[in-house]
Amino acid sequence: MKAKRASRTAHFVALGRAIAHTGISHVADFHDPTARFFLNDKGRRSLAKIERANRAGRGGIQLGMARGMADIMALCTVGMD
Repeated sequence: MKAKRASRTAHFVALGRAIAHTGISHVADFHDPTARFFLNDKGRRSLAKIERANRAGRGGIQLGMARGMADIMALCTVGMD
């Protein structure tokens, strides 16, 4: 981790939790409204792209991978928190 910048792992977790918060995850009723706050610009763009694909009904591998990541982060959060 570099000074004044979150680690890649921290960013990955925040992105997964933000994706899960949008409802893309299979974990019912998961909420983490603060996850978006911790995303950098690239993370916000990734999240927006995933949300657009989901709204448009475009499945694809990227949305599937995002859903898998969101499921893992949501389950870990629910199980540990």
